[in-house]
Amino acid sequence: MSTAETPGTWRSSDGERVLFPAALQAWANHGHPYLRALARTHGSWVTYEDFAEELQVGTGIRTKMMLPNWIGKALGQVGLRAKDNGEPLITSLVVHKDGTIGPGYAEVYKQRDLPVPVDLDQAAANDRFACYRFFGADIPAGAVPMLTPQVAASRQRQRQRSVRPARATCPTCFRELPFSGICDICEDT
Repeated sequence: MSTAETPGTWRSSDGERVLFPAALQAWANHGHPYLRALARTHGSWVTYEDFAEELQVGTGIRTKMMLPNWIGKALGQVGLRAKDNGEPLITSLVVHKDGTIGPGYAEVYKQRDLPVPVDLDQAAANDRFACYRFFGADIPAGAVPMLTPQVAASRQRQRQRSVRPARATCPTCFRELPFSGICDICEDT
């Protein structure tokens, strides 16, 4: 059977089928040290897609499953290893292409019996910063937890859209004046 016909997970070297639980363990064995190494660089993170490719290349175990159907399970195993080692939430280093952490990140908090934060992206930024510290990244003086550039830019755009300049109001009826500056109801300025 060729790898094009192989369902599930298989070894890329010989096309031999690998049971999914064994693939998960192999991916976690590779993914945990990969994320630990990544955390040694301040400001680093990786997309789910790039992390998935790293897992498959690094282990030689491939899958044709859709990414959302398996990557969370692999990250869950990595998260358990970090928890067992007393490490911070290392899976915070894996983000979507748009820089967001995604709703699945709440599972990491549940896994550790922690309350789930309302703002998962900010929580992930805090957790990434804790990872940088824990794993010995060279952190600049005065550095603070950072959202990914995409999330920071998106939030800035949202803030700019929500800030509408105050418009003048009619002194008689207190309605907002049209651009002409003359009240349509009272005809006052």
